[in-house]
Amino acid sequence: TLLGMAGMELHFEAPEALKANLNMIQRKNVYLIYKEAINNAAKYSRAKNVRVILTTSHRMFQMTIADDGVGFDAHASHQGNGLRNIQR
Repeated sequence: TLLGMAGMELHFEAPEALKANLNMIQRKNVYLIYKEAINNAAKYSRAKNVRVILTTSHRMFQMTIADDGVGFDAHASHQGNGLRNIQR
């Protein structure tokens, strides 16, 4: 995997019976956000661990992605569109 090649370990948590009734566009957007976050972690974070947690409650889907890397200033200008697309 991308993280494995970067020397990182992925910790993935999701309830066994995850019930997220997402339409096709929502699923695509969740996938693209996941892909961008994992790619950014692999390229820039210098982390050892990346954690992805999926939860649902009260008709709400939540995906939390975190790492133990160096971090960055979210308000600084970045050349790519990745963070801007994730926010949208």
